[in-house]
Amino acid sequence: MNEGVKMKIAGSLFMVCMCCIPLWGDEPMSAADLVSAGMTAYSQDKYIEAIQYFRKAAELRPENSSVVYNVACCYALENMSDSALVWLNKAIKLGVYKFNDDTDFESLSDNEEYQALVSECEAKIMELEKQEWLPVVSVPENYSSDTLYPLLIALHGFGSNPESFARALDSIVTNKGYIFCCPYGPEIRGTTAFGWGDDVVADPCIKGAYTYVKENYSVDTTKIILLGYSQGGYYSFMLGVQYPEVFSGVICVAGYYDDEFDEFVKDGLGTQTKFYMMIGELDRSFETNAHADSVFKAHGVKSHLVSYPELGHAFPADKGEVVKALEWMETIE
Repeated sequence: MNEGVKMKIAGSLFMVCMCCIPLWGDEPMSAADLVSAGMTAYSQDKYIEAIQYFRKAAELRPENSSVVYNVACCYALENMSDSALVWLNKAIKLGVYKFNDDTDFESLSDNEEYQALVSECEAKIMELEKQEWLPVVSVPENYSSDTLYPLLIALHGFGSNPESFARALDSIVTNKGYIFCCPYGPEIRGTTAFGWGDDVVADPCIKGAYTYVKENYSVDTTKIILLGYSQGGYYSFMLGVQYPEVFSGVICVAGYYDDEFDEFVKDGLGTQTKFYMMIGELDRSFETNAHADSVFKAHGVKSHLVSYPELGHAFPADKGEVVKALEWMETIE
């Protein structure tokens, strides 16, 4: 599943027709609301329900490869191979080429059409690996090289890409006066799908993006915030505790916190880095975030945990939540 429950370990990411799409109040749900609801249903193994939301979101965002891919995943999990292949072909046309390592598609492993798609897409991946993928960068309006600006580095979720992540967040961030940098995950899964791989490749990739922005833009190096969603959230936790001298703040959205990180906190993270966590209470990583908040506070680290009772493994549909996180970072001493 794209942008799904895939952090350090491999994860997994539906069809009966529902009679209607739910509404928020009297208004139809937005694409962001539908994706968030679909991710929540998926994280509860409600794949039939998830398909309803993802397909409606795909009608509103037909170019969004992650949404289309997630429909394919849910059909495969329901053992509906014909429908899964129809939607997987759509995802391939939108630039998703690596999927054979996704456990959601185990039910298709012996399918001849599926295996042919795997072989076809492996060749495409090899060509893409020859390209250079520079981070997506946006600057505040009236940007001047004579002024130092705070920097926010945003790590997309598994199977997503910087361009779609930037479309959702860059104006919010730049309107707050930040330079916004969204690097490509080093694991190339297509033209529109990327992952972060393991620590060995993710760490230097994120450092490289930071170096690229410092060399090309006017950055206030005392105000570097790292934001990550899902798999990107895991790496935000990891790098935040390992490099407190680099990051003044970390915003983790639906990220998994590994208790192995506790040792970095206990070894002197102190009050250098602030952590703001946003997570649904139905998310499988919720308890790890609660644990992180407890460990941080016990060791003098400023942290704030925001939980959403009805949300699963998803980015809150209201991106204004990111503004709240930035304002908390700016006001907490």
